[in-house]
Amino acid sequence: MSVEQINADLIAAFDVFIAVPPGTIFNHRKWLHVLDEDHYTAVSLYIRFGYRFVEGQQRLCVTIASIEVAACYQGFGLFTNLLQHALEVCRALQYTVTVESVLNEHVERVVRRFGFSPHPHDPQTFSYVGRNVDSTLAV
Repeated sequence: MSVEQINADLIAAFDVFIAVPPGTIFNHRKWLHVLDEDHYTAVSLYIRFGYRFVEGQQRLCVTIASIEVAACYQGFGLFTNLLQHALEVCRALQYTVTVESVLNEHVERVVRRFGFSPHPHDPQTFSYVGRNVDSTLAV
């Protein structure tokens, strides 16, 4: 399976997950797994979708809580492409996007490049308000 197909499958799984907003204050939580042609996990993504207070208002928030990319698929921009897609979709829907568990410098560089800012009390959590294209907000 090509990297392009894995990327397309990852984005499709993300789109299906956020297609139906939660009807209550509880979060939807799910592991999304994309398998390669040998049925090995190429990418695992843990994502939450729920309500959160942002700027004094309750808003829908999509949180990329964890992403694991198999060693043979690292360096192809799978996380970068997913994050770019998530921001485009969530900006249009006015959802807040957060990324948690930023544990290495590469991931931190990627999230900063997309305009995320660190949470003041937890430097491993980065936030982005989807409706404000030119500004960031630590939530």
